[in-house]
Amino acid sequence: MELGCSRGLMAAHLIPYTKELYASDISPSAVKACKQTCDELASQHDCAMHYYVTTTPGLPFAEYSFEVVTLCDGLVGWWFS
Repeated sequence: MELGCSRGLMAAHLIPYTKELYASDISPSAVKACKQTCDELASQHDCAMHYYVTTTPGLPFAEYSFEVVTLCDGLVGWWFS
């Protein structure tokens, strides 16, 4: 799972190492760009891609659903109190 996938630059690097990858971002245009970046590469590597437009708390997954969760530069746009 990649949180804050933006245009999919990190996701594209992860594709060769997994059979299934989830990418999420709050921005619909970012997820669309991620899909454009990753779909062909994922097909070449037999990797199933799943895309979500949502906030991180809005993701429909239980705890411990993933072996690895990445976040690259996404914290810059998050406002923690």
